[in-house]
Amino acid sequence: MALVPYVDPDQLNEDDRDLLARPINLSRAIANNPKALRAFSVMPHWVRYQTELDSRLRELAILHIGYLLQSDYEFSHHLQLAQEFGATKADITDLIAAIEGRPHGLGATEQLVLRFATEVTVDGKAQAQTWADVEDKLGREQAIELLLIVSFFNNVARILATLDVDVEPEWASYLEQFPMPAKR
Repeated sequence: MALVPYVDPDQLNEDDRDLLARPINLSRAIANNPKALRAFSVMPHWVRYQTELDSRLRELAILHIGYLLQSDYEFSHHLQLAQEFGATKADITDLIAAIEGRPHGLGATEQLVLRFATEVTVDGKAQAQTWADVEDKLGREQAIELLLIVSFFNNVARILATLDVDVEPEWASYLEQFPMPAKR
């Protein structure tokens, strides 16, 4: 159960109801501070609609973070989004196999993006050689985008964990298809 109540649109001032146009539990929890939700909402919009980074690579990186940090919420929501943005079920199965150290079919670019996401998530920063490899493969602008995306979704996973945000029933089925490991 979440640490804060989930806010419904009718509980907000009329000027803030647009914040819950997509009333997912993450937004409903943060809506306890509408100004914070308005600021928070800028980044996901940029990530989804304005970045140049390949959307499939982006979603694989976000799924990777969700899986590494055992964020059921982030992982379940991005299982759906990843498929909408071009990732296949085989990509997701391969991603999980790669994380678990099993054989997989991910290509060199995907593996590089996942290595970068792992280093930023687990070590708090990418190694200089990994950054150089990412910049060489993607270009500087897309490398910066990847860094901001990975950092932001690390932040999102920590917000979700701290507030103990519940996975909505409509996304829970994704966790049945692609179960998370047992919580550490």
